Amino acid sequence: MDREYPLIFRRDIYTDFILERDNYVCQNPACSNIDHLEKHHIDHDKYNCDTRNVILLCHVCHNRTNRLEEKEFWIKFYQQIMVAKYKKLSNYMKYKANYLMVLNDYLVAQERLKREYKIKLDKTK
Repeated sequence: MDREYPLIFRRDIYTDFILERDNYVCQNPACSNIDHLEKHHIDHDKYNCDTRNVILLCHVCHNRTNRLEEKEFWIKFYQQIMVAKYKKLSNYMKYKANYLMVLNDYLVAQERLKREYKIKLDKTK
């Protein structure tokens, strides 16, 4: 069974940031698709929601990243794109990215506390 995506990844504020940062277009330089856009975890770790690890791709380009024989190529390819992108990012967008990472840390801690509290409650029954 597939594990659920983290809360931050499912938040509109996070999605809106990725869309805005990537100009609502597939980030593969060989593609300019604006339809069927998806957020892609570059390192394939869906719990790594650092905004430098998530890139906007169209459905076709996203599917290519999951081919086992090409996986390492695409990881390096999109990591290089993100390094260049973050060098050019405005201070305002960098601030928003940092805010999202703080929000993510808060949501993760909140979920952990809920789980721990539930475990303690279950043990007292």
